[in-house]
Amino acid sequence: MMHHDRLSVNSSVDSWVAPSVRGHYRVLVNSIGTSGAASVGMLGKAIPRSQEELAACLLQAPSELIAGIAREPAEKITALLASTGMEVACQPMEEPFERGDRSHEIALVVNRIANMPQIVQEVMQVLACDSETAGKILCRSPAVLLGNISRATVSAIQKRFEPLGVSVDVSRPSETVFDIFIQPCSPETRRRAIQAIRQTGAETLEDALDAQSTGALLAMGLDQQQALKLWAGVERSGLPLLVLNRDFQRFDIRLLHAPPSEAFSDYLVRTTGMPEKAVPKVLAHVPVVLMQNVPHTVMLSCLKELKNFGAEAIGDLITFQTFLLTLESVSDRDNTVEILKRIGNIPYHSSNKLLSRLPAGLDEPLPALRARWLRHELSLVGTQSSLELRQ
Repeated sequence: MMHHDRLSVNSSVDSWVAPSVRGHYRVLVNSIGTSGAASVGMLGKAIPRSQEELAACLLQAPSELIAGIAREPAEKITALLASTGMEVACQPMEEPFERGDRSHEIALVVNRIANMPQIVQEVMQVLACDSETAGKILCRSPAVLLGNISRATVSAIQKRFEPLGVSVDVSRPSETVFDIFIQPCSPETRRRAIQAIRQTGAETLEDALDAQSTGALLAMGLDQQQALKLWAGVERSGLPLLVLNRDFQRFDIRLLHAPPSEAFSDYLVRTTGMPEKAVPKVLAHVPVVLMQNVPHTVMLSCLKELKNFGAEAIGDLITFQTFLLTLESVSDRDNTVEILKRIGNIPYHSSNKLLSRLPAGLDEPLPALRARWLRHELSLVGTQSSLELRQ
């Protein structure tokens, strides 16, 4: 819909604009472009609007930043903002524009571990945060970056991250579904969690199967209102539940068993890219991961295809994966200790103790991305390590 409405509180003319520079132009933000949250602080020094309103102007673009200003100052402001990386325009007030929405949410999926330093820097730029915070965000599963944003912001983020080997998963939470998982707990806590799900009006897996379940998945297909109601209860009660947007779920496809056949070999070569001569070796060393980090829809289709070949496989949800890292050999002790501290959050004294008795495993398991990131960075300084999926 085309209209002249403001994103938030202003009418056709901003009251704070001095009479001497008032006119019939607006400064329009079309996209966040290559700028980031630091721009909000910059704008706040010049425009008397709240941080929340200014952030909305950037993240829910297109939006009207300044209204009712003369052409010359509007053009100067537009040029200044464009120099920060924003996509902006000076536009006559009578010209309509299509205002952005706030219906999208995005999560990042790192596919190229070698680019983690650049990816961390880009997250720092977008969110105006430090490297430690950026790393924590990326290593979450799902790694939700921004919510309540417009399609224009989604496109801008995709342009920035996809060249770095990062997939940007996009969701419209009001239209998607949510699945509920439970972390290891006592039978009584599990019973309370199932009851909490039923109180939202959702059907649990036990209800659907008419049988008791013991796995991590408790319920599927909740809508946004049911998920929000459940999450509010989780925050109050402390139940160990995970409410996961299905659009953000990523899986490893783990092959457990498969009868060998020429047709199945052709399928593996075609879908995974493995060399034909490697297929017999792969089938002889199951269980083995065939595909990594695939979306929910791809996981379902892959499992169906594998079943048609008589193969047994599972979709292993990345959110629940943790890995034990074992240090095997070290050639640069000082850099190894620094990397263990920077990426693994391991204190110096603990690292030095580990390195004195190789091979040695880290005391705590690591989330999937942090484990792979740590192993990669260690390899760059000649430190050999291995990862073992914690079952």
